[in-house]
Amino acid sequence: MKAMLKCIVCGKEVENLEWGVENQPLEALCFTTNGHYGSTVVDIFDGFFLEINVCDPCLFSATKAGQVAVGDSSNPRSPLRIWKGPGNGYL
Repeated sequence: MKAMLKCIVCGKEVENLEWGVENQPLEALCFTTNGHYGSTVVDIFDGFFLEINVCDPCLFSATKAGQVAVGDSSNPRSPLRIWKGPGNGYL
């Protein structure tokens, strides 16, 4: 079964993990957002959110290009760092 959403970068259809959820992608990440103050497209305050998928190959490409940051959720004041990928000290 395919996930509800394709990869937002390349358009690839990804498989869905069949847990009774319409968008639980396999070999991809799912992101949600309520928007962002700086966006001219969406900044939602009424309880709704947007959801997107990014497939693993696109995430790996973006990581190699230095376009992915990692932060420390236990310390929100810590600076973001460029993520080097899994197994490279940040995760």
